[in-house]
Amino acid sequence: MFGAYLAGSIDSNNDVLVDDTFFDTFGLNPDGETDTAFAIKGGVSLKPIENGELKIEGSYAFDPSVYSTIELFNNPGDTTFRFGGTDFVVNTGGALPVEWQAGAGYAQTFGKLGVAVAGVYGETFDYFGFNGTGFQNFGSGEYYKFVGNVGYEITNNFDVLGEVSYTNVDLDDASFDQTAGFIQFVRSF
Repeated sequence: MFGAYLAGSIDSNNDVLVDDTFFDTFGLNPDGETDTAFAIKGGVSLKPIENGELKIEGSYAFDPSVYSTIELFNNPGDTTFRFGGTDFVVNTGGALPVEWQAGAGYAQTFGKLGVAVAGVYGETFDYFGFNGTGFQNFGSGEYYKFVGNVGYEITNNFDVLGEVSYTNVDLDDASFDQTAGFIQFVRSF
């Protein structure tokens, strides 16, 4: 079985990751562009064998947009992270603006057992954030992320899922990596 999709977004004023007023305040908007951002995303899904699925996706953003990001944290409530030994406040809600990215993942079930692996690689727009003393441009760069998980249906309506992920971000003036994981038990009624 084969499936494909193509999606796009036009982001005007309300949801631009960091609007031009913010950049103008610090004299960082040399091209004088408006607050409109564009992004396009596409992917294919293949089911090469029974109970297995391969997905391949890619995206490109013409300007920084909330529709094309990678999360720096597994916990959306986090607001600081450590770059090069210094804590930085995240001004974009924990998201790094992505210019382009490509990724793939494969999931397979074997009765009550399910396994999945995925990876993504991409390049970012300039990242602007506040360090302990003021505003800083960390530049653009590249990143990659790998995720693997295993799930099992213990009994009807009771499942367990374990996941491990690794993220590496390498910007012009900083680098960041994170290994994270969790175990989740879900009881459905």
